[in-house]
Amino acid sequence: MTGGVKDGRLFAYVNSDIDSFGFDSRTYSDISLNGRYEDKNVSFDLVSFDPKARMAMSGGGDFSEKGTPRYDFDMNAQRMKLHRLNVQPDSTAWLSLAAHGSGIGKDLDGLNGRVNIEDVEYVLESDTVRIGDINISALNGVEQKSLTLDSRLFSFDYRGGLNYKQAVQGVKECAYEFFPTLAPENYVMTGVGNDVPVTATLRFRNINEFLAMAFDNVNVSDGTTLRVDMNNEKGELLSLSAPYADY
Repeated sequence: MTGGVKDGRLFAYVNSDIDSFGFDSRTYSDISLNGRYEDKNVSFDLVSFDPKARMAMSGGGDFSEKGTPRYDFDMNAQRMKLHRLNVQPDSTAWLSLAAHGSGIGKDLDGLNGRVNIEDVEYVLESDTVRIGDINISALNGVEQKSLTLDSRLFSFDYRGGLNYKQAVQGVKECAYEFFPTLAPENYVMTGVGNDVPVTATLRFRNINEFLAMAFDNVNVSDGTTLRVDMNNEKGELLSLSAPYADY
């Protein structure tokens, strides 16, 4: 590692080849890491030749504008063995994908950007699910937030005036109101989001090939939609529409 001050600006460079290191009771080897910091700009390149986690990742951040940091990254992972990464320790599953993303913002609730995940392939023993591409986008303003996810198997859309932590809390409290036995003992309702419209929609398509890996004789039709609608004019909270569902 080298670093110092040049023309009144801090800089640092890291070039490292890691033979092996341990994390979470696993040992990883053959990893190369290069990093650079100069004038509030950060960039890195990470390459892993470890047989259980073959991947390459690069990215960076621009922190030169106060309050509006910018990020970007690229990642390519091939046949990552999830059981050897402690993700699914009792299975022999592996995962391959490529991902690209960029965004601007200082925290999750203020983040605006997109992530595109391509060629997602999940293999569990003799079953293979080719999920294809997954596109995620976030558009967060002061009064309205939007998060969308679209894939070949399902799509998800969230729109509302609550930040994400408040939205999760609001959904939990709605569940506690309808099913009191779910609430922790002596839980006090906060009433978060009682006067703020929030809509979350989950729509399934081609989901059966994924469900078949865990369940027998389950068939959910394309277009099945689950919608949570808080504080709407009709007073509805939860709706489910499905052309058909067999089990």
